[in-house]
Amino acid sequence: MKFIKINTEEAETIGLKAAFLLAFIRSNNIDKNNKNLADIISKKISFMKISEIEESIAKLERLNLIKPGTSNNIYKLKLPSGNSLGTSVITKNWSPSENVYEVLSMGNIKKEFINSKLPEFRLYWMEKNVAKDDWNHKFVNFVKQEWVKNQSYNNGEPYQIDFDWEPSKDVYEILKMAGIKKSFVQSHLKDFVLYWKENGLALKSWNTKFVEFIRRKNLVENNHEEAKRSIESRQKENANKESKRNSWAENLDI
Repeated sequence: MKFIKINTEEAETIGLKAAFLLAFIRSNNIDKNNKNLADIISKKISFMKISEIEESIAKLERLNLIKPGTSNNIYKLKLPSGNSLGTSVITKNWSPSENVYEVLSMGNIKKEFINSKLPEFRLYWMEKNVAKDDWNHKFVNFVKQEWVKNQSYNNGEPYQIDFDWEPSKDVYEILKMAGIKKSFVQSHLKDFVLYWKENGLALKSWNTKFVEFIRRKNLVENNHEEAKRSIESRQKENANKESKRNSWAENLDI
């Protein structure tokens, strides 16, 4: 058998066996309409059981992942496409296409989890303020990365914050783009953790809530500093006026 090149993104999405089968069909240009598709493949692949082949074919068909190519009957995975209208910056109202939910559901990622990652994704790229034509594709990759981290930590379930919780690197980058220094962020981390530890709230991700918390803190402190400078400026102005009045009175020859 010749070497088969497997797309790693497809393997992560639909599983290794199904991805291998998809790559095998492509490379051998096998007719998808053949009723004996499983038998044809089993004769060429000795290390896969016929039941595994049938299961993988059924999975591809059930999820509607395959369709004929333009020049021949090659199966192609329907991944989220780029923006047909060209490049654009992301906005607070941006939402992924339905195709995104379909692709992510193949990895058993629930719609609830996907939607919970939307605010963080939007916020990050709104701060970046760059134009792209592949927001759907970027969102798929982002959610898959977050899902892996989430599964490894709490099996995908909401969890209470720990005393040793740390925000992700993306959080620091988001806040840096908003002009908030890392030292300021870290100075308020302990307060954030203590508050929510006592509160007992359970969330699937604490990063977005931490970003909101730091932004509010920064806004309050900036307003406080501005008010302080305003008071000091008025006091200085009043002192100057008083000094001028005293100087005028001292120069009077009585």
